Amino acid sequence: MLLGLRSRWSKRASTTESSVLYQARRLTHPSQIQLASAGTLAEQREIWSRRVRRVLLSRLLAYFVIGSERFLWKALGVPGEQRAMIEEDYARLSADAGDEVGKSTSSSGSVSATKSGQAIWNYGVQTLDPVVRETLVSEDSHYYLVCLLGKSSQPYNIAELK
Repeated sequence: MLLGLRSRWSKRASTTESSVLYQARRLTHPSQIQLASAGTLAEQREIWSRRVRRVLLSRLLAYFVIGSERFLWKALGVPGEQRAMIEEDYARLSADAGDEVGKSTSSSGSVSATKSGQAIWNYGVQTLDPVVRETLVSEDSHYYLVCLLGKSSQPYNIAELK
């Protein structure tokens, strides 16, 4: 009986994660293409702040989908150890700032499950905002172009890479 409930919950959670991600992708895809082809930092910052950031860095998306250990590993390839490092760093920084999050850590230093999404959201903000603010993605960052577009913008000769 318990196994059946767990299986149904797992399927429902997976479906919810998929539909939330589909909606986020649907809302941002045209803007992601514009961001990837922006000609100036000012244009890129405008597209990021008005269209893309509010969806990709949505606290709701981070707390319920991206903050999920299962999603981080299966969809983004983030190992549990890396997730734990992000959470521990967040807990330490929060404790140093006198925030309540730092007080809700376990003896190992990891944050509680309810704060995991907040840690992942904070990491996303601290990682992506400076990139968009300081780097023209269309010219200077092949890695972020691949992330935005889901494909490489430059053809590569595999023989040259070996």
